[in-house]
Amino acid sequence: MSVLLHNPSFFTEAYLSEYVDYTLSLAQENFEIFKPRLSKTKVNLVQSNLLNFVKDISLSDSNLILVANLPYIPENTFDQNV
Repeated sequence: MSVLLHNPSFFTEAYLSEYVDYTLSLAQENFEIFKPRLSKTKVNLVQSNLLNFVKDISLSDSNLILVANLPYIPENTFDQNV
């Protein structure tokens, strides 16, 4: 959401996804706080595992920016799995 807030006139539509019901509820609460600052952007909150929801929407003729705030992964995990 911070990308939207820092660029309020750039985006016409945004999808915010959360995997867990509880975190989706928190995202909705946060969105309600900032909604007045995003009046020019259609914001869709969806429950989805990262990008699974993309198969259900049309992205043709869209400028697409993907931003993810993924869980913390310890650096040594990369050394073990790369």
